[in-house]
Amino acid sequence: MDEERRAFTIDQAAAYLGLSRGGLEYHLRQGNIKPDAHVGHRPVFSKATLDAHKIGRRQTNYRGDVLYTSAEAARVLGISRSLFSYHYVRGHVKSYSVTRLGHPLFLERDLESLRIIPISESGETDT
Repeated sequence: MDEERRAFTIDQAAAYLGLSRGGLEYHLRQGNIKPDAHVGHRPVFSKATLDAHKIGRRQTNYRGDVLYTSAEAARVLGISRSLFSYHYVRGHVKSYSVTRLGHPLFLERDLESLRIIPISESGETDT
């Protein structure tokens, strides 16, 4: 079957988007994403619909710079979220802003400052 025409169930769509099933159901209830069709009462999604939702979810600042959550920043840097939090708490990387719930958001250029800090296996910095 052609990958672009593949139909995703709600569980497959959630996994593709990196959300929990409950997270995807929340976006459905809020109207942030709409299924392409229903099989019985179950929603199905196309890859194009999921890709559009993925792009639309990305947070940016007023200049269009991409903002990352702690988990996304850790993934970009190739480290664990707990190690990223360790460096954030110690001031090795600064947040750009915070969400309504108080979660920090980071610019990619600010993450670069953490890339240049040598990190040992124990998570301690050599500085």
